Amino acid sequence: MKTEPVSRVLFAGLLGMSCIALAQGNDPTRPPNMDSAQISAASSNGAAASGLQTIIRRHGAKPAAVINGEYVVLGGRIGESRLVRVDEGSVTLLGPAGKETLMLTPGVEKTGVPVARATRNTRPRKAKPVDEARP
Repeated sequence: MKTEPVSRVLFAGLLGMSCIALAQGNDPTRPPNMDSAQISAASSNGAAASGLQTIIRRHGAKPAAVINGEYVVLGGRIGESRLVRVDEGSVTLLGPAGKETLMLTPGVEKTGVPVARATRNTRPRKAKPVDEARP
């Protein structure tokens, strides 16, 4: 009878230790362990931030954009170009080479949903008054 509580304690201890061991295992969502040399090599091989990354439109303030990783307010400069227009999905730069439009999502066009035309008989009909004298 005394061995039953001891076996429960041992079982609970082994279960807890196995959970700790599993928690310390490899997490498939974590990036691989790399030293500083590998990190710098990976970052230099990766594509640098280029083009239009985001558009910021605020109430009561000038719109802005992040271009090539640099925050630019409407009317501000990036290099030799000036940000002259901020739209929903694009910005326009004016520089020595002329106007240049940068798209937030190049190759994607926003289209509307086609609306079905109403036919002649789609209006609701007026209800006829009910004669209370009829059963």
